[in-house]
Formats: sequence, structure tokens, C-alpha cells
Amino acid sequence: MTVSIVQSGINLKASISDSLKLIDFKLTKKNIFMKPNLVVPARPDSGIITNPDVVVSLAEVLREEYGAGEIIVGDGPQMGCSIEECFEVGRYREVAEKHDLKLIDLYNAKRVGVSWKYGLLEIPEIIQNCCYINIPKIKTHSQTTVTLSLKNQKGLLSVLDKKNFHKLGLHEPIAELYRVVKPDLVVVDGLIGLEGDGPIFGGKRRRLDLIVAGTNALEVDKVCCGIMGISPDEVKHLKIASRFSEERVQLEIRGLQIDRLNIRPFKRANEKLRKIGKVYYWRNASACTMCSESLNQAINEVKGNSFLMMRYGTHILYHILFKRLDFLIGKDAEIPQNHGEICCIGNCVAPLAKRYNLKLARGCPPKPRDILNKL
Repeated sequence: MTVSIVQSGINLKASISDSLKLIDFKLTKKNIFMKPNLVVPARPDSGIITNPDVVVSLAEVLREEYGAGEIIVGDGPQMGCSIEECFEVGRYREVAEKHDLKLIDLYNAKRVGVSWKYGLLEIPEIIQNCCYINIPKIKTHSQTTVTLSLKNQKGLLSVLDKKNFHKLGLHEPIAELYRVVKPDLVVVDGLIGLEGDGPIFGGKRRRLDLIVAGTNALEVDKVCCGIMGISPDEVKHLKIASRFSEERVQLEIRGLQIDRLNIRPFKRANEKLRKIGKVYYWRNASACTMCSESLNQAINEVKGNSFLMMRYGTHILYHILFKRLDFLIGKDAEIPQNHGEICCIGNCVAPLAKRYNLKLARGCPPKPRDILNKL
């Protein structure tokens, strides 16, 4: 099994062409479906989303060198986000019109049921009918250590299945999803990576100027971990997928070699805690992004509204500076040691709130204003 690492250089199209030649890629279906990482509306150079230049350059290579037909690009972003806004802010709408790419919202895509460990999973029919190309970013992640091609497949899911993934513990269902859905090709956008407490609540951009490609998503992710200086054995979903994978492969890296890249190891996210002053936001894999984003929106609404700032701002600032406040999210949340005032967010943590008589902002997810009112 071959994975290529190529320096992107000035000519991105040529670099992607080289990366596919190094792995002896063969196109088996004429029509293409590309799944970039468009988790939230973000700029192409943010390090958060797949750069549209990678998508366009890959599309041109596939058309000119492999005879590709229709090329469709789509994703299902973080719950609560608009894919249209992701397309607009990320410059996908602009490049799609210029380069004849069809953009689709996977939340509205026709779905088919496939059997998997937990029963029946609804996946987009398009990934069965087209050559499915997964185009992730190189990023650290506050819940899954890294977010590469296996994690990027979470964007294929319906809103309900995304919620269930968190209830199931996130790592194992990500690995189980790979058991039943495998990309035909993975091309990793390593132009600008993201390290630290990302991808939504911070993170620091890292310029790498790399393209990583392969037809075995698991092996590609392991190689990317090597580039980031993170052991694949420390990434739970990769470790689980490795245990049940029927593919016993001898990996060969072509092009650049990891030990010659001289890349400083990526700073990892704090997977348990985000802290601002004396305000503690506790993380666990069962806490879905919808509740996290509601909390983030609540804070942003206060910042951008003078009335809300007068009503809530002083109280929030008091907690940041003087009195500890702990936010708990997800069904696996636990009461932290030496905690201060506790506010539970979302229906999943309602049993804990009831047991200990804690403040609870109900909802799936709760409205930002409901969270503020509980403070």
C-alpha cells in the first residue's frame, strides 16, 4: 500500500498530479464526488477548512489526465451551520462557477441504508454511484486528537446520526463508519495545518505546503499523524480501525519522507478542558458540537449586543475574573473536582443536573439565550 507526500510548491496542480502518479492511481468511475472538510464558514487560508484551490486543482488533474466526467463537491457542516454560507465564505461558490463544479448540501442528499454495528446507517447515495474522494485538512481536534480522513467522513451523516455518534462515544462509531464506507481516494490538504485547541475554538495555523495522497484512508491518516508528530496509537479511532481492519498492508511512502521534513510536532488540543479565566468548559467525546456552538453563540451575542452586554456582561466578567464557573456538556459529563458554580448545557446532561440539583439549559441544543438566562 502506497502513500505519497509531495511539496505543494508554486504549481499546486502539478504537485497533485505528481502525488497521484506516485501512488499509481486509477480512476474506476467517470463521475466524481469530492468531500472536503467544510465544518464551519471559514476563509480558505484559515487552516480550518479544505482550501478550494486543492479541490479545483484536483478536479483539473482528474479531467485532463484521467478523463473524469461530472465533478460534484459537497459536505454536511457542523450542525447548526449553513452549507451555503460555508460555500460562500470559503470561496467554493466562486470557484465552482468558474470551473464547472456542482455543489451539493449533503443534508438534503438522497440517502440509502447500510448495515453496520449499530443497526442501519443512512449514507448519501452519491458516494456509491461516483468515485468518492475524501479531501481532509491536517488538523488537531479537541475531541478526537486529530481530524483527518476518517473523522472527515462524519460530514456524510444526517443530523440525527451525527448526534448518535456522540452518544455512542464518537471514536468507535468513526472507526465503524470506515468499516462500511471507504473512500476511493484520499487527498489531504496540507497547505496550512491547524494545531492546538481547534478547530472551532481557536487553534494556530501551521504552514506545511504539503499534499498527502493514497487509496487507503487509514494508512493516509497514520502518515499524517507521523507528519504532525502524533502517534497513531494515541488516536482512539485510528487504533480501533487498525484492530478490525482486514487490510494487512506493507506501507510504502513515496516522494518526501517524514523524517526529512523537519516539522516541529503539532501542539495538541486540551481534550478535557477549555478555560478562560475562572470559567471552565469541560469536554468529552459524547458532547456534540451543537451544544458547544450554542454556548459559543451565547458569548458572541453578548459581545455584539450592547443591551445583552449590560444584562449579562457584568455577570460573565465576574465569573471570568473572580468566581469559578463550570460548564458541563454531554452524557458522559462528570462533576469536576474543586468546581465552582455549575451550569449544564443540553438534554444529554439532564440526568446529572437532576441528580445534583444543578442549573440546566434544556434543549438539543439549547438556545443561546436560554444558556444566558441560566447564568
